[in-house]
Amino acid sequence: MNHQEHYASPSEKMQEQQKTLLLLLVGAIVFAFLMGMLGNLVVNHFMTDTSSLGKTLSFLLPTLATICLCYFLYYRYVFVPYSWIRKEAIVQIIYDIQDAEVIPDPFDGYYPQQLAWQAFVRFKSSNTGMATEGIKADIGAVAQGRHRHILTDLFEYLLLLQLRSELYFPTRTNPATDETPRKLPDAIEKNIFVAFFRDLKPANIVDSSMQHVEPNLPKDVRVDYCSPAPTQAGFIDSFHIGLAGRYIDVRITASMISMSMIQTLKSGAAPVFDAMYIRNYWEKELLAKLPSLRKVVFHVDIQARARLRFGIVRKLAYLDWADELANRVTTSGQMGSFDFIEFKKNRMEKLLLNIYEDTRETNEMVKKLREQRQSR
Repeated sequence: MNHQEHYASPSEKMQEQQKTLLLLLVGAIVFAFLMGMLGNLVVNHFMTDTSSLGKTLSFLLPTLATICLCYFLYYRYVFVPYSWIRKEAIVQIIYDIQDAEVIPDPFDGYYPQQLAWQAFVRFKSSNTGMATEGIKADIGAVAQGRHRHILTDLFEYLLLLQLRSELYFPTRTNPATDETPRKLPDAIEKNIFVAFFRDLKPANIVDSSMQHVEPNLPKDVRVDYCSPAPTQAGFIDSFHIGLAGRYIDVRITASMISMSMIQTLKSGAAPVFDAMYIRNYWEKELLAKLPSLRKVVFHVDIQARARLRFGIVRKLAYLDWADELANRVTTSGQMGSFDFIEFKKNRMEKLLLNIYEDTRETNEMVKKLREQRQSR
């Protein structure tokens, strides 16, 4: 039987480290005793009257030294190593430049590609959206440096949907959240997909689920946004989403890092597309489109840091909340992995497991056949 490995949250790691720190505090007590003796020597050497002032200084010096030492030890060996979280993800979207459309998910399970296709099809098919020629003209303007790529807008919208989805479900250790979704900054409303789905009259449950991107957040956490992202040196196809509160600071930075042709489509009994096995149906669909297909890759960097405030020890649930949110958004979301590398890894593990099970069943059948032949 396989036992799932326990995942240690940042607060659990801190608490474990605090136990180790208690041993160091024994040294602090010894240090305070030595400082007390030093204080007495200093007072007796420089002052003739050591009545009240001398006794006060001999008490204050070791006390202040002990407090400073405890603060340093906690900050250096407990807070700093475990108060910082970083998760990264590589997300790709396959786009057809000839038909100006996102293709359906050929990998049968990669959630961002399927969601991007659904959003793009709805955007193109609506009267208030943008038709093929309009999208091509928009991309032509991008090439001239007028504004960012339409796929960057699409990916930003997908990431907001992912955040909303993961924040809607309760986390393992969740701080108190508002009952109503938090209003997003006005700058996000300029995203053409956010604006399109916000004003769209839902025709079905899919439209309704894609209409709102406002997340449920802890009460003291606010949403900050800017595009381009400050860390990307003015790169237009980037953006930054911040979730900042009294006890936690989460920074999500995303940028388009490449757009390239897909040159891998191997035919056969098990077709391979972009180094991934696909069904034979997709081989026929993709073969004709291969020259016009482009793989657009985005990098997502999520960093979270606890803020050193009075009472932070009682508010470590914020750090666990940020850690779980980062994991859900990148690799372990409700709908699967957002990170394409993690998705490929999971698919390969599943494939190897299926091969192992098939081989084991085949060996058992061969063994039974041999036993039947020998019994005759």
